[in-house]
Amino acid sequence: MVTITDPTQYPWYTVPGNSFAPYTDITVAPDFLDQLITVTVNLFWNGNPGLISDNGSIHDPKNPNPGQGSYTNGFSENIFAADLSDVTTLVNRLIYTPPNLTAGQSAEVNAPISIYSPYYPNYSFFAYDAKPVIDTVTAPLISGTVPNQLVPPSNALNPFATTTITDNDFNQTARDTATITITDGGNPTDDDGTLTGPGISYIGVGTYAISGVSPSDLTKELQSATLNAPLASSFSGTRPVSLRLDVKDVPPGNATAAPGFDPSTALTSIDRTTSVIVKLPPDDNHFRVVDNTTVRHSWRALQRSYCWNRLAVHCVSRYHQPQPEHLILGE
Repeated sequence: MVTITDPTQYPWYTVPGNSFAPYTDITVAPDFLDQLITVTVNLFWNGNPGLISDNGSIHDPKNPNPGQGSYTNGFSENIFAADLSDVTTLVNRLIYTPPNLTAGQSAEVNAPISIYSPYYPNYSFFAYDAKPVIDTVTAPLISGTVPNQLVPPSNALNPFATTTITDNDFNQTARDTATITITDGGNPTDDDGTLTGPGISYIGVGTYAISGVSPSDLTKELQSATLNAPLASSFSGTRPVSLRLDVKDVPPGNATAAPGFDPSTALTSIDRTTSVIVKLPPDDNHFRVVDNTTVRHSWRALQRSYCWNRLAVHCVSRYHQPQPEHLILGE
């Protein structure tokens, strides 16, 4: 009889490019020594919708031929167990290589281990560990961001109106946190406007957060986020406003991070595309800003002393001091 002790908390989670040894906590105790023992790992895609059906691979780094023992969906190797620790040593050193995925994708495999001796009929010398589960995760995918969006001062717009977040997590209950930073020259600032909207919290100078929501809810909250442009009195000409968007995947609490990567940074996507240009309307004979309202008029209209719609406003022209004038709006 063979016994397997496996105290690891599953699932493991790793990222593309981060190979690691997932079975370092497993202990194997065969009853009989000097036996040929077969160690097999099978990789099974769990079939969850939205996950990539790529299982990655398992190999023994000590094998003279790196490809020997590995096959499409698993690994199998024979070892002559001359000592109680031999099988455990082999299992502990096996390396899992995750599949290559792009942002927003994930894959999950069940990776059970079976250990038996081919000398014993009916697998009487047999042990099976069904627990190992390995997940490959990626940072969320940010798409649909738009640069150089125009807005007049003292007005508002939705700078992330077309932005979407994609994050197909292995457990299908992805939770993401977003941080939006309004920057000037790369530094956070409160002088270039404010951000408001459902689920948005102000957490510091120029910095706002949306915490712990699903990718679909995060998309909705980003798209409804409103940038309130600064007042016209606070600047002249144009003012560029940059918005940095950080979206972090929050792994579930029952997962164990694989050695070799830092989930606080590896699972974060950063987008610096979104920007807004706050621009004053042209100061010419066709547009004026009157009491924060853009009024279309012409120089000839300024000279008229009658008003078709009886609307009296204070008019500012380059030729006259501010004074009440009757305007024909829309001429």
